[in-house]
Amino acid sequence: MAARARRDRRPAADTLAAAVDGGGASGMNLAELPTGDGEAPLFTTALTVGEAQAEWVRATGLAPVAKTGMRIFGGARGDAPERLLADVTGRGLLTRAGSILGVVGVDDPVQEALIGQVAEVTGLELLMEKAVPPAQIHRTWALWRSQHESATSEVRSLLSSVDAAVAERFVDRLLGELIRARGGQELLATLQAFISTGGTRERIAAELGIHRHTVRARMAKIEKLLGRDLSRAEEVQAVAMALELAELQPNGLGRTDLIRSVRPGTPARSRGLG
Repeated sequence: MAARARRDRRPAADTLAAAVDGGGASGMNLAELPTGDGEAPLFTTALTVGEAQAEWVRATGLAPVAKTGMRIFGGARGDAPERLLADVTGRGLLTRAGSILGVVGVDDPVQEALIGQVAEVTGLELLMEKAVPPAQIHRTWALWRSQHESATSEVRSLLSSVDAAVAERFVDRLLGELIRARGGQELLATLQAFISTGGTRERIAAELGIHRHTVRARMAKIEKLLGRDLSRAEEVQAVAMALELAELQPNGLGRTDLIRSVRPGTPARSRGLG
């Protein structure tokens, strides 16, 4: 389903109250809820920083932002969650792929509370919540969508059966130094783009909105931290498997959040957060 921009609705609180009769999902009345229209390339297309800012302004009617709140929910069934979220996201953007829903551009406390109520009423599970630059909305959404769409693939099925402790040790052995390095999130994003683009420097630069010389410098640092030659297919395969395993961890964090999930309880500085 295409991403949609939502505008000019009646007050969100009134709509939610009207949509939920008696406080239960069985009491929803969706007939009067708007469905909205207008595709949002921020979700569907890899954009440069400048293109993403321009699209942000066009799609939301808001001023350019360095980062905006992004939430991804799982467990959507039927069209009730999407329609209710459409009515409480204000000028934010909403998209759906199968059972997952993505919401960006909602930073108002009242709207955030209403989104939480919608999630509770409709049984949505919050999978991810963080602030991202507009240019990274597509990539973040694509990673989560890919994870869910490929969840039944043979490789993903095999990896999901790996013992959690074994998987964590494997991830830490292959990616630990990178994760704990200063700027680890930025380097992880570059490594993810390297894997997804087949290592093409120009495509990595376009996807991340950075100069190709920056890509070269980052990749050199990544290889040094990993202690691996990423021109070798077997090395790339091992790293890609570690990224997949990391994404399958029980906490459900996206790959660029690994820096917060490795070795909980260790000092923040040793995890690259200090």
